[in-house]
Amino acid sequence: MRYSQFIAPLLGVCFAALLASCATGGGDSSMSRSQAKADRDAFLATHEWDEMQGNWVAKPGTAAVPTAPSLSRAEVKAQRDEYLKTHTFDEMCICWKDIGPRDLSTMSRDQVKAETAEFMRTHTFDEATGKWVMKK
Repeated sequence: MRYSQFIAPLLGVCFAALLASCATGGGDSSMSRSQAKADRDAFLATHEWDEMQGNWVAKPGTAAVPTAPSLSRAEVKAQRDEYLKTHTFDEMCICWKDIGPRDLSTMSRDQVKAETAEFMRTHTFDEATGKWVMKK
């Protein structure tokens, strides 16, 4: 059995726990190390990594709390690109403005890169809702 099969999913669980602790209070005092380990162990007791789906699934016979289905990387990027097709960053108001549909292929590569970088600076992907939201 290869260890690389377990590294990526385990890192995913650890990263999810880190994000959850940051979302609940900044990560400084919201969850102790022992609580994080207990949460990880509870999750691993009721879930397993499914290679076919590329996602965590409940183990057969466990009454695990249903988790929200996570989107694939391609789906998240598609949502970002869809937003960029209908919005542009306005330097005057330092905000995103809805400009209706536009064709990104008519823009220069540098323009697309600049807008994508600005979007990534001002937005974050919310796993709970499965949507991009403005950073606070």
